[in-house]
Amino acid sequence: MRNIRTHLFLIMILTVIFCIGVTGMIINISISSHFKSYMEESQKKREDRIVASFESIYSKDKKWTTVSGIELQHEAHMSNFCISLLDDKKNMIWGMDPKLITETLGFDNMVVSNHKGDYVSKNLPIRYNGSVVGYVNIGQYSDLLLTQDDVDFSKKINGSIVIAITISIVIGLAVSLVVGKQFSLPVRRIAEVSKKIANGDLDARASYETKITEIRELKETINDLADKLNYQDDLRRRLISDVSHEIRTPLNVLQNIIEAMIDGIYPINNETLELINSEVIRFGKLLNNMKSLTYIDERTDNVDNKPVDLDILIKNILEYYKGEIDSKNLMLQYENNLSDDDVVLGDEDMLKQVYINLISNAIKYNKTEGKLKVTLLETRGIIRSTIEDTGIGIKKSDVPFIFERFYRGDRSREVTEGTGVGLTISKKIVDLHKGSIKIESEDGKFTRVVIEFNKIIKV
Repeated sequence: MRNIRTHLFLIMILTVIFCIGVTGMIINISISSHFKSYMEESQKKREDRIVASFESIYSKDKKWTTVSGIELQHEAHMSNFCISLLDDKKNMIWGMDPKLITETLGFDNMVVSNHKGDYVSKNLPIRYNGSVVGYVNIGQYSDLLLTQDDVDFSKKINGSIVIAITISIVIGLAVSLVVGKQFSLPVRRIAEVSKKIANGDLDARASYETKITEIRELKETINDLADKLNYQDDLRRRLISDVSHEIRTPLNVLQNIIEAMIDGIYPINNETLELINSEVIRFGKLLNNMKSLTYIDERTDNVDNKPVDLDILIKNILEYYKGEIDSKNLMLQYENNLSDDDVVLGDEDMLKQVYINLISNAIKYNKTEGKLKVTLLETRGIIRSTIEDTGIGIKKSDVPFIFERFYRGDRSREVTEGTGVGLTISKKIVDLHKGSIKIESEDGKFTRVVIEFNKIIKV
């Protein structure tokens, strides 16, 4: 298989040779055609001049003699054509023998425009006062005679064309090499980086600078792909670590408590059993969340669509979490401008899970005596719900990845328990409902979650 540089070079040089060859042929045909037209016109002028000479001679003598215009034989002899004078009855007055040309000059030395050996002649009328008084017969061994100067000129023109074509091909060859290198070098370097990435070197990056838009976009795409693969690899490692940690923690707690009970360190009473039960519940929540995530992953557009009143749904959730809101002394602000007929189409249980996840996070990560603001707003056929808290916020670097499964940001900030899949589940449910969800946050100040759904009118 050829590399891209060789392939580009061959394509360009073959294109150059083809174009230059065709151009050379067209130029050669054009010059030859114009040269032939020029020679035919010159020959026509020569014939007209000979006829005019005979007409001038007749106008002086008023008759033909055996020496009338005999001096024109010298020109004819030197130019390799024969001339004869005929009267008005086409009777010969005087004439040149065609054999004289071949015998004295040699037939092989004659230069003609096509084949040799066919004697061609024609009678041209000589007029005086509008009447034909005779004919001049001009004959030659070709329809067009060329002098040696004519042939040399034609050869020089053709030679110049050949030289120009050769120089053009050499220039095209050099340009093809340069252009081929300019195209192939960045592509080859990007290919080398791609191979390194494929072989597991996720830190490899393409750094070649080029002004070619497509190659620059290819370089940026490869680098972006490497960044994402690097991130996915880190996420995979972190996922394994987080899942192991999340599963191991309740199991270790259970194991330690049970061993302590066996050894008699912990008494078997309600308090100890409640501790065991809380860890079992935590472990069950983790498994349920992972099961929910798998379930949602398997669903595409299979949603039980029914009209859902978000106002009622959110009020019920806020009422459910009233105890936790009061325990943290949070200032709750709820605003709603929806009419009673403004609803969304979707699965109520799934949408409820979304708002439970978001509201519980807003409470869990909020500060004591902080603010919790929930708003519902309809504009241009879109129902927008906003959940905002004044909690610990999210680092700017973590925001783009916040919806990734088991992603919980900086480990040093994990001051609360969680499985790290709540936002992932919420994002997938919103996507299933053809909605959108985005998070705005400033580290240490606030977090704002905005969800948008298409509105329908309740019938």
